[in-house]
Amino acid sequence: MKLLLVRHAQSHNNVIQASVHQRISKGELKPFEAQHEWLEQRQDDPGLTAAGHKQTAVLAKHVVRKVKTKGGGKVMMMCSPMKRACETAAAIAALLGERVELNTNLCEVGGIYAAKKVMRNALIPSFENVPGVCPSSSDLRSRYPNFDSPTLPASGPWDGGRGHESVEQAISRSQTLAHWLKSEDLQSKVGNGMLVLVSHADFIALLLAALQGEVAGKSVNPDFQVSVHGVSEAVLMQETRERSRSGTGKEPTMVGVDTVYERYRVSLACSCFCEISPNGGTVIHWLNYKKHLTAAGCTIQ
Repeated sequence: MKLLLVRHAQSHNNVIQASVHQRISKGELKPFEAQHEWLEQRQDDPGLTAAGHKQTAVLAKHVVRKVKTKGGGKVMMMCSPMKRACETAAAIAALLGERVELNTNLCEVGGIYAAKKVMRNALIPSFENVPGVCPSSSDLRSRYPNFDSPTLPASGPWDGGRGHESVEQAISRSQTLAHWLKSEDLQSKVGNGMLVLVSHADFIALLLAALQGEVAGKSVNPDFQVSVHGVSEAVLMQETRERSRSGTGKEPTMVGVDTVYERYRVSLACSCFCEISPNGGTVIHWLNYKKHLTAAGCTIQ
């Protein structure tokens, strides 16, 4: 079975993350200050920016090309119910002429939550995670008539009011999804065709790790701690080179970096293409395809 993992295009939160990381690199913010600024400004469920919609138009054409050249016939699409993923998937589905199934297992690590500032003393604020503003299942069905939602609750917020999700819960969710992707039932449904999943940076990283049989670290919530998905491509690759130089003179790969969030990082509006064999073996053919964006003059983040 062929699997195309697609990260959503630029959202409002990605702009905030990039700004925070830029200020860290310039020495304008200390790490704890950066975390506070991020948590104060982030949105619970952000949509795409104008640049994100431009990326999505380019991404949709890329996905259609890859489905035609790499797919074997049948195409299935699923996406996270989060707004940025839905907006990205809607554009792709319109060009593909396919319906999309909403799957809560594809949402980002952390879920939909708000960071509430609490002043425990006069100088240093702290933050508590509380349930964010989450649209209802009926809102999603009304907004995206070409989407199916068989597993979403009939009423109320689509996340069931869960709010913040721990990293342990996200890892468990990625392992559950990886097991399903390798299942005989899904393999028979898709056959030699392609399954397209539209999701998020940190969850895609956890899913790829699970598909490869790796165990992700559970100590850090990548979103709450200002994740690597706010770092620019240039900064991330420089850090990668510094960490994984082997003395061979060859350009290092992502294998040497510290966490699965970096090692399996997919940039905004980029993709990862895998094949899952009937015995569950997973081959990653490409990890972070971005040529469609560079050819169109889109900024890569």
